[in-house]
Amino acid sequence: MYIITASSTKEDYKEAVFEIVEEIEKKKFEPKLILYFLSMKYPQDKIAVEIKSNFNCDCVGMTSAGGEYCDDKFYEHSLTAMCFSDKVFEEYDIVNLNLAEDMDIASVRRRVVAGYFNEDAMRQDSKKYFAVTLLDISNPQYTDKADRLIEYFASYFNITALGGLSAPASFLDDSNNCIHINGQTYKNYIGLIFFKAFNDIDIISTHNQLPTNKILTPTAFGENNRIVKEFNHMPAIDAFSQAIGIDKDKIDNDVFQEFSLAFEPATDCFFTVQTKRSLPDGSLEYYAKIHSYVDYNVMYSSDMWFETKKAINLKLQKDIEEERLDKMIGVVEFNCLSRTNMLNKNNDMDRLVKLFDFAPHIGLSTSGELYMGVMSYTSVLLFLYK
Repeated sequence: MYIITASSTKEDYKEAVFEIVEEIEKKKFEPKLILYFLSMKYPQDKIAVEIKSNFNCDCVGMTSAGGEYCDDKFYEHSLTAMCFSDKVFEEYDIVNLNLAEDMDIASVRRRVVAGYFNEDAMRQDSKKYFAVTLLDISNPQYTDKADRLIEYFASYFNITALGGLSAPASFLDDSNNCIHINGQTYKNYIGLIFFKAFNDIDIISTHNQLPTNKILTPTAFGENNRIVKEFNHMPAIDAFSQAIGIDKDKIDNDVFQEFSLAFEPATDCFFTVQTKRSLPDGSLEYYAKIHSYVDYNVMYSSDMWFETKKAINLKLQKDIEEERLDKMIGVVEFNCLSRTNMLNKNNDMDRLVKLFDFAPHIGLSTSGELYMGVMSYTSVLLFLYK
């Protein structure tokens, strides 16, 4: 076996870990690496130690913002793990970066290259090299630094980085969110797991937003790149109101959930970002970085289950045509929390997770997904092959 999954919904952290261990031992599987996602309800320091003490391999994980996925099940409170054998990755390396440290880009480059890349990083085979990014920003003062590092990895290395943000969108310092690396928990850190797979990988991003073709271009910012004062040289709330055709006095959180902004760096991929709130001065605050003088298409929500099913079916059809569907061994998913909430609200979650009955599958709800150097609000899926 190349990959197996295991999950537990036990309330007690020791019982949850024991159930995972028992399942892995039952399958006589010897993991080289374990990637796990877990509820914030567990005592993080204790469960991190408990997991590592039971396995003689690298163990990395992160807390979910609102639910975990395992195969064709969704759990609101669980420990979910994917175990990889030594047949999946030719090599991998774990780099842990403290956002509180004074790191410049050059120092990060040296640290990463020294730990992993022994050849020109821009000449890596992007079909085999990739990085899973586990990010925690418990303190909002580190958001700009995290953005710069994420963009740097996307532009400097010829690999695809994907991942998620563990922190709640409200940046609660006393929250239980964190990332886990080999028995230790970290806040305000980026955990980068660089991989070289034996065989090609594939990554897709799915979303349920459709373009209105109403364009908003940020022309003035507030105190950071998440606060837009003006779109199209007019107050942000006024421009947004005009674009969606709703009076600004009637715009509330439900409207912000319905409409998002997206830019399109590639013809097959939209990166979307949602509005967090409107400010008294007419500015709009967003959950992720807004790029200056980039044209954003205003998007509206459609049927999430249908759009996800369509994206998955297109992916599977592509694999059939390329004669590698039977070689798929696992899927890792980073899914936007707002998508999770909407799926639960519409009672679509159970039938959505059943779309992934073709391979071992784990995932989690995050407060933001990372893909191609951008934090977005979609679903990012990593497909692994033997």
